[in-house]
Order: sequence, then C-alpha cells, then structure tokens
Amino acid sequence: MVKASKKPTPEEDEADNVRLTISLPKPLYEEVQALAKRDDRSLAFVIRKAIESHVHEDQPLLFPKKS
Repeated sequence: MVKASKKPTPEEDEADNVRLTISLPKPLYEEVQALAKRDDRSLAFVIRKAIESHVHEDQPLLFPKKS
C-alpha cells in the first residue's frame, strides 16, 4: 500500500524559499495582476511561474547566442 505524502506546513514549505523584492513598471504590474485575477491565482504564483518558465528556456536573458 502506498502512503500519501503529507502536505508540508506553511513553515516547512517556506523553509526552502527565499523572499525577494522587485519593482515593476506599473503597466506590467497591472498586466500580471490581471493574469492572476483571470486565473484565480496569487501575484506571487504568476510571477514565480513566469520566472521558472524563463529560467528553463535555453535562451540567454541579456546576451543572445551568436550564430
């Protein structure tokens, strides 16, 4: 019998997280806020997923690959 894993408590879940502060241009903030509201998600979730998606792409952020 496979035992279901216990969901971590907020304290356990946050133990591996690092808090950071960012500034966004107001139009971008409003766009992210609208996405979060549309999908019934938090701003933190939407921003975290966007960062994860970008990090996992094989594209340099500031220095594009030379052909």
